[in-house]
Amino acid sequence: MIVTSMCLSVMILLQLLGEQPFVYGEPRVEDRHKLWEILQQLKTRCSDPWVVIGDFNETMWQYEHFSETKLGERQMADFRDVLEDCGLKDLGFSGLLWTYDNRKSGDRNVKVRLDRGVATQSWTNRFFDASVTHLTSPCSDHCPLLLLVVQEQGGGSGERQVYYEIMWERDASLGERVQQAWNNEETRGDLGAVSLALKGVLQALKNWSSIHFGSVRKELESLRTQLANQQEAGRRCYGCKDQEFHG
Repeated sequence: MIVTSMCLSVMILLQLLGEQPFVYGEPRVEDRHKLWEILQQLKTRCSDPWVVIGDFNETMWQYEHFSETKLGERQMADFRDVLEDCGLKDLGFSGLLWTYDNRKSGDRNVKVRLDRGVATQSWTNRFFDASVTHLTSPCSDHCPLLLLVVQEQGGGSGERQVYYEIMWERDASLGERVQQAWNNEETRGDLGAVSLALKGVLQALKNWSSIHFGSVRKELESLRTQLANQQEAGRRCYGCKDQEFHG
């Protein structure tokens, strides 16, 4: 449900599952109060535990801002005040210290934690193992946020889930492969047989993909790891520079 949508450059606030709003805050400091007012309105309408996650376009503390120029204390205080009024606490994070990097060099570089997850005490009591991770992105100047609220359950069958991959559609022979795999399955017309047949088709496509494309997931994970290592090296270098500057 869209609570408000003035225009994309101002803010969008979505509420999913009745408890999880996602935010995009106004980039202009003078208009940040609009999002703060919406959060306060949402508080009066929502009696359930709730969490808010997204790009607030604001930070809470000076130490979350890595730049030659300091932020205004008033704007950060306003952000902290509205979170306190709404009973929203920072969920913390793992990963890089910032979520935004303007990717400029030298003194023009700005890194800041603009994106975060905050939640009410009743929400954190329900999801006490919840965690937020700053993921790496090869293309965006913002880090994607991963909010993990469900742990994997042990004691299952141990069978790995097979997923349909969009990249398969780049191969012109996909339709032929699907038809061939379907023809090899036994279908009696009842839903149970159809379900098993579809499962067999998906497994056949996975086997074909392993031969035709190789281990794409492992390659992607390797590239993500390399990117994360480079960003971590940049963070350490920035920390050394910051220490020398204040030393």
